[in-house]
Amino acid sequence: MFGRTLLHLRRNAVAYCALFVATGGTSYAAVSLPANSVASKQIKKSAVSGPKIKKNAITAAKIKKNAVTAPKIKAGAVDTAKVKDGSLLLKDFAPGQLAAVQSAASAGAVGARGSNGSSNGETGAAGGTGAAGTKGDTGATGATGAIGPAGPAGPAGASSVVVRTDSSDSASASVYCHASERVVGGGGSAEVAGYSIRESVPIGLNGPNSNGTVPTGWRVSMIGGTKTYVYVLCATS
Repeated sequence: MFGRTLLHLRRNAVAYCALFVATGGTSYAAVSLPANSVASKQIKKSAVSGPKIKKNAITAAKIKKNAVTAPKIKAGAVDTAKVKDGSLLLKDFAPGQLAAVQSAASAGAVGARGSNGSSNGETGAAGGTGAAGTKGDTGATGATGAIGPAGPAGPAGASSVVVRTDSSDSASASVYCHASERVVGGGGSAEVAGYSIRESVPIGLNGPNSNGTVPTGWRVSMIGGTKTYVYVLCATS
């Protein structure tokens, strides 16, 4: 019995090997496929998922140009940190997209409203005096005011003034008013021109008037010997 079995196996070794390969062909073929023998068309759709791909196994050089389109990128998957600085060019932006980004960046967000300041600020320093303005037009004459009360009566004036004269052959001459008259002025001159008056003063009966006394006449003195004329103004009340 054992001899027949051994003989059977020897005669059918090739057949049994073929059967073994046919039944276990999946695992055998996985380790026996030649390099680059499995192309993309031989891989079933969705057969290669994310967990089956080694980390960093797919690089930019292994991705066909224009193979990754916008619909194939998950929303929010590409952020600022994942974009290399300086890698984006003007042609990489859709028409009008760059202008919209620049407008939003320049506008900036509206800041929060600040707190209200105090209602009254500090009083500033006084300004300098301004230049004088031009003189205005003369205003209209005002209405005449009411007549004020009469003032007290003044002293009575002279009712008349007379001139009394005299002369002397010497350089001095005097003249007096009457007893009822008062002296209000006087003067004199020399007979010969060119002589100067030394003095012309009011006098009393005893000579030149002293301070505080009432004069009664007038005296004139000349420089040099010549005939002298004198006059006095006498007033009566």
